[in-house]
Amino acid sequence: MEERVCFCRFTQLSLLRLLTTQAIMGTDEVMTQAQAWQAFDHWLSDRRVLFLEEPADLDILFSSRSRLHSPSPKTWADSYLAAFAAVSDFRLSLSTVDFKERLSNFSSSNPDPSHKHPTPPPPDPIRSAIAVRSNPPLAKHPRASGCARG
Repeated sequence: MEERVCFCRFTQLSLLRLLTTQAIMGTDEVMTQAQAWQAFDHWLSDRRVLFLEEPADLDILFSSRSRLHSPSPKTWADSYLAAFAAVSDFRLSLSTVDFKERLSNFSSSNPDPSHKHPTPPPPDPIRSAIAVRSNPPLAKHPRASGCARG
């Protein structure tokens, strides 16, 4: 079966922001907000692309896995996306090694909020727009019929 791309609110906002950022898109390709919404709506018209609401129990895992013992302003998004994927039983499309290392901390069934993650390098500006991805039948997320477990 084919893979599906699943957006959550965070990845949707990241994509919309990047599409309207001239430094990312370039002078000729940068979009207005209206054009960015049109592009996003076009993506959603493809049956392989889904928009998913937050799972009910996301906050529990997000909170337990984002309690570093150091100032870490750039890890919030990674923690959120990893928690979303873990709660929904999704697989993430990852583009950087540091995010892969932090994601491995979510595999434990017994979260340890005191676990100190390595301090990551500055994030890749494109990484935050990468959607949560899954393979087709996912059972955990109610809107993800046709998607599969990670």
